[in-house]
Amino acid sequence: MIPLEKPYQKGFVRFFVVRDDVKRSKDGDFFEEILRKINTYMYSENRKFLKKKRKFGRKIYVQREQKLKYITSFSWNDPKLGLTDRERQYFEKKDEYCPIRRIFGTYYKFINHGDLG
Repeated sequence: MIPLEKPYQKGFVRFFVVRDDVKRSKDGDFFEEILRKINTYMYSENRKFLKKKRKFGRKIYVQREQKLKYITSFSWNDPKLGLTDRERQYFEKKDEYCPIRRIFGTYYKFINHGDLG
């Protein structure tokens, strides 16, 4: 950790990175490009990234879960996202029920989590 003269952010940020052995392989740049498109950032005031939850009337702290972005069927062919045919091979089509909208939605989920750390 390097102390800054003027801190620019209060708290901590967490995100996914490509593992070092994958980064050094021949497909390292390829997986970094996929991760750039589907990465998520989570912010917290402390390093533990905990959230409050009620259990039997008591408040306890549980770990906050972080996932990669899902790609909706609407943005699957979007040129702004810019997925190539090779990148699309690493996604799996899922139909899941959304209780808020009360419909089944089609999403594309990244299936090769072993390459990202």
